[in-house]
Amino acid sequence: TLVSIEAGVVRMNLTLQSKISMNLLLAEACYGATVTVNGETFVLSDMEAVEGYYVLTVAIAPDKADESIPVTVSVNGHVHNLTTGIGNYAMAVLASEDAAVVPAKKLTYAMIEYVRAMNGNADFCKDAEMPDGYDNNSPALTPSENAGTLLSGIAFQLNDTIAIAVQSAKDGETFVAVGKEVVLTLATGRIERATVGENGIVIFEDLYVNDFFGEMTIEVDGETYTYSLENYAFSMDETESAVVIALYNYAYYADDYVRNVVLAQAN
Repeated sequence: TLVSIEAGVVRMNLTLQSKISMNLLLAEACYGATVTVNGETFVLSDMEAVEGYYVLTVAIAPDKADESIPVTVSVNGHVHNLTTGIGNYAMAVLASEDAAVVPAKKLTYAMIEYVRAMNGNADFCKDAEMPDGYDNNSPALTPSENAGTLLSGIAFQLNDTIAIAVQSAKDGETFVAVGKEVVLTLATGRIERATVGENGIVIFEDLYVNDFFGEMTIEVDGETYTYSLENYAFSMDETESAVVIALYNYAYYADDYVRNVVLAQAN
């Protein structure tokens, strides 16, 4: 509850993509407010409300998701300084008994474990209770059996964002796949296309977490490659694989949530 802002006027949710997007929703009653979220400023009078709310989105890298996020709301002559974050939202979900929220608890806990693995902060949401029926899912370590002449490597990038990187093979010092279109087909059925750059690399970003679960197919100029988190985990040493295993578990629960909650409701 804030001065000049009624309870419930400011809401929050997350979008789980290659980064974790924190969405603040301010009701149309906040028209005229200026809001700064994690250093990014939004002027509501310059925005259009969607279904009665202004939506302010700030993407947070997984390795920074344990940090508090400052929010300043200036409205009607009042300045409100708030502190929130991914952890605040996660703990609220896990504590909720709302029937609409309960199905998201396993995914939320998997997200917490992934953030812990990414930043090495075991105290992130340290009081979070594991939801009923939650299990840690580990990938079956499977070697990649790809063979081809155009690509030399496929990998997941896990630094400040989750992405899929494809590397062209070389003929001497020349990347042989430069200018060729790469077609990525994910297990979710999503299809992405990109062209190999002069540096011999294609990076697929802005994917949802559930897109990383299951086997993907990469096609380029008549050659077909397959890859998965299981293949990537196999290539890692024990220290590196801890993050990949946490991502696999996170993607598993994201896939489960989409199939059994989101799509079920849509149907």
